[in-house]
Amino acid sequence: MVDHLATDLEAPLVHIVILNWNGWPLTLECLQTVEALDYPNYRVLVVDNGSTDDSVARLKEASPTFELIETGENLGFTGGCNVGITKALAQGAEFVLLFNNDAKAAPKMLSRLVAAAVEADAAICGARVMDEKGERILFAGRSWPAHIFGVESLFLHSSVNRWSLSDGVDGCSMLVRRDLLEKRLAESGHIFDPGFFMYCEETDFCRYGITRGYDCIVSHEAIAYHGLAKSSGGCGNPRSYYYLTRNRIYLANRWLSLPWKIFFHLYYLPSRLLLQFRRARAARAAVWHGLRDGYLGVKGIWEGHGG
Repeated sequence: MVDHLATDLEAPLVHIVILNWNGWPLTLECLQTVEALDYPNYRVLVVDNGSTDDSVARLKEASPTFELIETGENLGFTGGCNVGITKALAQGAEFVLLFNNDAKAAPKMLSRLVAAAVEADAAICGARVMDEKGERILFAGRSWPAHIFGVESLFLHSSVNRWSLSDGVDGCSMLVRRDLLEKRLAESGHIFDPGFFMYCEETDFCRYGITRGYDCIVSHEAIAYHGLAKSSGGCGNPRSYYYLTRNRIYLANRWLSLPWKIFFHLYYLPSRLLLQFRRARAARAAVWHGLRDGYLGVKGIWEGHGG
């Protein structure tokens, strides 16, 4: 592993955690953009999350500029990130950047994330997320509880300012300060709740931080480009339908007030059932299984789909 040593002694040490699961080509493309970051003080941890292809061999032969951690089994996005974050904290990270392997970083992304977090005294700072071509904004801010109903609140946050408060960030590029990570670990025994396995875990984490007095912001100058679920099979795959359907029920039960919770469940069940008739057969089955498991309280990996 090669450190990107600080030329500015005041630059906080950032560990970048990138999760790989049977996706080494995407991970290598991602790492190329990470290598081009202009921030002077960061380390890269790649967590291979029990890949069954030749990812480990490919990653080992690719570059000496990152540390490769092997979990040995598929722990989900939540578990894999928890392994990487724990390692980063043990190595003295002042901030941890969670960065998806199907995302690409603009050269100034990390510098601007750290600058915004320090200026705002924010424990969570997310990037503005664009599509792969940089033509369309995918994320620039979030409001709660609108997000749990599937509404992204781009219109609430002006990109004229360098940063703005937000009720959450996009997990594809998420900078988190050490003190919040340590608090969550001490209180819960984990950073991301393993019950989510994948999807919605960053929303749960942001709700945790905000409800405990930590600020969450979006830096409009920090740009990430996202491939939209390429690492989990692409948009609309059964896996994403299952986890999104199931995990929104967990979020609602954990974080909504009673009036909002009643409204959510009156809305959610019929809306997801209606969704089944508009999707392919595999997606319909995934939605149904997600509803069933969400209301039964089934957590973790989707055993019926092998993860």
